Amino acid sequence: GELSVTPELAALPQGDFAIETWFKSTDTGRSILVGAYDGTYDAVNLELNTSNRIRMYIDGSTVTDLNVSADSLSIDTRDGGWHHLIGTRRNGIVALYLDGQLAGSKLDASGNFTMNAPTWYLGRDTRTGTTQLDGRLDNVRFWNRALADTEIALLAGGADTVEGLR
Repeated sequence: GELSVTPELAALPQGDFAIETWFKSTDTGRSILVGAYDGTYDAVNLELNTSNRIRMYIDGSTVTDLNVSADSLSIDTRDGGWHHLIGTRRNGIVALYLDGQLAGSKLDASGNFTMNAPTWYLGRDTRTGTTQLDGRLDNVRFWNRALADTEIALLAGGADTVEGLR
């Protein structure tokens, strides 16, 4: 799927944000779940990487690449079952949450920028080929703020909304 980059989606990496999706796959290769890439610099990808790893890649003024193993959570992301993944940037920290649990975090070096790519893609980024998802996505959401741990836990538990928790 594709989403045209609206002014709101272009502004997403200008501050704190979160990208959320449910996914399922048995493909052990690299698979981009949600991505935008302008072909030169600006990029934001939420993805599955090889060896049961999950990844949030942000390329603004410089690159922030958070690539962590799900093994530490005892979760097999390629078991064919549904899993919940959220990548956040909150107060200068990029973090990944898998099935409601913090999988890893690091300082953000990418800075605030406007997404110049014309399209956000579901199941890939601008590129086609080996990084396309061989699986399914559901309930992809973009948040123009970082989500709190309590909100992430509710969403991973199947909640449709987190209103009233701010």
